[in-house]
Amino acid sequence: GDQEETVKDQIRRLSYDDDERDDTKYLEIRTHFSLDKIAEFDEKRYRSDASLQWLKRFIYDMKGTRMPQNSWCEPFSLSLGRAAKSW
Repeated sequence: GDQEETVKDQIRRLSYDDDERDDTKYLEIRTHFSLDKIAEFDEKRYRSDASLQWLKRFIYDMKGTRMPQNSWCEPFSLSLGRAAKSW
């Protein structure tokens, strides 16, 4: 992704259906948690507890969306893997 792309932008981009790229159709996060409040993964070494807490919170907030897990888990996992290689 783009260096300037925010977590919010990444989630919205990944939530589009491949066949329909419609700006009105994006990931629905539970109403109690705004996309603007999702903390960015800081990719710093030796922060495993904070990283794990971030990941647990992210997955919790993805539950209840209309997206099938495989449409957001795999791209997210690949992104996380690239970050881990830079540690």
